[in-house]
Amino acid sequence: MTFTDPAAAREQARRRAGQLRNFYIHIVVFVAGNLAAFLINWMTLSSGDNPWWFQWGLLVWSVALAVHGVTVVGRNSWLGPSWEQRKIAQYLQADEAPAGASSSAPTGPAATRPAVNDRAGVTTEDGHEALMFDAGIRDRRLGR
Repeated sequence: MTFTDPAAAREQARRRAGQLRNFYIHIVVFVAGNLAAFLINWMTLSSGDNPWWFQWGLLVWSVALAVHGVTVVGRNSWLGPSWEQRKIAQYLQADEAPAGASSSAPTGPAATRPAVNDRAGVTTEDGHEALMFDAGIRDRRLGR
């Protein structure tokens, strides 16, 4: 996100720093809480009557911590605004040129887009025939 107003950029940076601080606090509480649960579980083990149980809390809390980390640290790296803009540009480029037109050679992901023919399959520009299956499109070389 690009800000032209310095006050808005400062507020966004302050908010992100606060979110990162809260994530670091979450990590410290996670380690302390799971260490305490382990010690309590270990001290209450008697002659096999009480099984280990702390790992279930560790598992659930680990998933919650991972989700928290992705939302704070990996917010824009995976499926963020830049990814969305690239996908929009890719779809617009693919929709602008008809599948069979060769006025200008497409580049990038649109270069591998197959051209539909009259048969049940499709033929790509590099001479592959693609057949449709339930799991998707599988390519095979012609003549092999």
